[in-house]
Amino acid sequence: MENKIEDREKQLLRDLGARIVEARKRKSISQSELANRVGISAAHLSAIELGKTHFSILIFSRIAETLQISADALLQLDTPALTQIKAYELEELFLDCSMEEKKAILDMAAETKKILRKFEGGLEKA
Repeated sequence: MENKIEDREKQLLRDLGARIVEARKRKSISQSELANRVGISAAHLSAIELGKTHFSILIFSRIAETLQISADALLQLDTPALTQIKAYELEELFLDCSMEEKKAILDMAAETKKILRKFEGGLEKA
């Protein structure tokens, strides 16, 4: 039983590290720059990104704040990747939008949802 827990923990650390790398690259921040901003060594950040070390909640929160990403988006525990819409992707989409653009995007999303549900309903009946 302990081996399964250890294996799960190792996988969680690797997954978390990969999401940190993904978020860091999306922000075009180098590993050494992120480490500096967080207040840790580049070697420590490298170990975190590779899932090879445990780290404190304080470091985790500093990483999330620096990358401007929510903790839940980084953790994504037991959430299927294909069905999860990542909140940070929507946040990034709206970052440089005017209010009119935001409304237009939301209106298009609402219409798309209606069309998809109508299409799905047609499939279920067939």
